[in-house]
Amino acid sequence: MATFTNQASTFQATLLSLFAGNPSDTDTDLAKIFPPTFTQRDDHTTRDFTGFVKHMQWDGQCRGDISVRGSGG
Repeated sequence: MATFTNQASTFQATLLSLFAGNPSDTDTDLAKIFPPTFTQRDDHTTRDFTGFVKHMQWDGQCRGDISVRGSGG
């Protein structure tokens, strides 16, 4: 089964959209790679898809400008 991780170009585009893209596009970007039933869990928190989108939007606003570059290999 092919996914966004099968090719470096689609993997890079996904990372760029999530971590360096416009926070207002986060919902659309995440919907391309996670199903609506997605749940994020860590040691202290469980987020449904909507909560995960909000968290990623908040994270994008806090982190500021970043650049993503390939490994060159």
